[in-house]
Amino acid sequence: SGGGKHTVIQWFRKRMIRIFVPYAICYFILQGIKGILYGSFDFWSELYLFSTLDYWLHHRGYWFIALIIPLYFLAPLINSTLNRCQNRIGGGSLIILGLLILTSIYIDPVANSFNEFLYNAQSAFKRATNFILGMMIAPYCKARLSIKPLKTCLIFISLFSFQVFLREYYGIYIFCNWCLIPILLIFFCRILSICNRDTKAWAFITWMGAASLESYITNGSTQGIVRYIASCFPESNIFYGHYVEYALVIVLGLSSAYIFH
Repeated sequence: SGGGKHTVIQWFRKRMIRIFVPYAICYFILQGIKGILYGSFDFWSELYLFSTLDYWLHHRGYWFIALIIPLYFLAPLINSTLNRCQNRIGGGSLIILGLLILTSIYIDPVANSFNEFLYNAQSAFKRATNFILGMMIAPYCKARLSIKPLKTCLIFISLFSFQVFLREYYGIYIFCNWCLIPILLIFFCRILSICNRDTKAWAFITWMGAASLESYITNGSTQGIVRYIASCFPESNIFYGHYVEYALVIVLGLSSAYIFH
């Protein structure tokens, strides 16, 4: 997204600004509220958590931020590999399958060991499939080219079936449940494609796609802020069932994404 011709360094700098500006603001607002409510704020500990090192070493913190940074480093290589494939969708699906197999290898997460780092890396990178999926279809979207929905669905159905086969016959579990989401999205987009695009609903969906990065980044901190605020009213029924919390997270998350985008 963003358009224009940029070098890899310019592209990466732009992405880091999009990540760290909203992340830093929301994160330190959250920690400020925590400090006010509980009277504790250790700057160096919070800076360590903010750096995402605590996720890679001890599985604590925001996995999305920890993952998106190395993925952006790998993005030029992934894109170059996809460009060399005669069938971009098929080639990308093979990359995803290989990634899922690697992240399915069992590693015992012994505390304070290299195994724990590998386990945390597996936990993060098994979620990188959606990132690769986005890179697979991005050129088609930019060029306004259609993707054959049936063929694409068959690819993800095959991946999901492969997971079921390994789990049932060999006891190996790989994280392929996400494959059901693209199938639903493909049919959803197919329905949208026959709808009138000159509507507010279409404009909102388009904006949601453009601001999805900011929405992901701010979501974790926004959720924490709402929960800290809710903890100030332990006897109030307004937060019963967490429905008000969910609504506030959605509203504040979309609002912050709108501001930062």
